Amino acid sequence: MRRFVKEANLYRLTEQPRRSGKGERWAAFQYSLSNVDEHLLFVFRLPGAEPERRIALQNLQPGRTYTVQGLEGEPGMQCSGNSLMGEGILFSTLDEEESMLLRIF
Repeated sequence: MRRFVKEANLYRLTEQPRRSGKGERWAAFQYSLSNVDEHLLFVFRLPGAEPERRIALQNLQPGRTYTVQGLEGEPGMQCSGNSLMGEGILFSTLDEEESMLLRIF
């Protein structure tokens, strides 16, 4: 993970959360290593957030098939870059104040 923080481009995929439960209640960030086309997706469900949210990624190759793998034992899936950037990933299992980290490669 250190190499992503040091070398990757950062994309904010949601609006800014604000104090006192105002603003966006989901927070999502994508770190992208363009030279190897590998990405990390951090998703946070904050207090007061709707129960599910679809998050669309950026900076992927539309025609490429990516593996989306959780780093905490979540089952993996295969998706096209076009689908990940257009439809995004649906997050519906996170409780409030939970987060998820996904690797896209």
